Amino acid sequence: MISHHLSLEIAAAFVRGHPLKDGEAVPGCWCANCTNVLDEAPNWTRRTSTHLRRIKVRERWAAQVDRARAVPILEVVRRLGFEPRKRGKEWVIAAPYREDRSPSLRINPDKGMWFDDPMGEGGDAIKLYMLAKRQTFIEAVKELAA
Repeated sequence: MISHHLSLEIAAAFVRGHPLKDGEAVPGCWCANCTNVLDEAPNWTRRTSTHLRRIKVRERWAAQVDRARAVPILEVVRRLGFEPRKRGKEWVIAAPYREDRSPSLRINPDKGMWFDDPMGEGGDAIKLYMLAKRQTFIEAVKELAA
């Protein structure tokens, strides 16, 4: 399980299209590294009810991302309407996000990853779902976690 800070950093990097710079605060993260406020902060920085609600929302979102990542990649492929065929240690399908005459998208369920040889692109189950359905990360996570 990845930390809340890391999941927000990954999401921010994905939305921006490039990783965050060293030392840059992660948008939406309230950890001590991102806010420059120590965990043992003085009384004047007490957490308000609004802040606590934000924390709960972030925790629910992190749990939803974890549930989406827990869906096996072969299950995601089947949800997309494809029946993968076994070829050696891997499974293959025609790429769902482009016209593909022969199965060229390789799936490795042990690693939970896929790779499209002609396009030189790969990733995890969420990215495959995003490309196939032409959705954002948030939309894909909500559908996969449901």
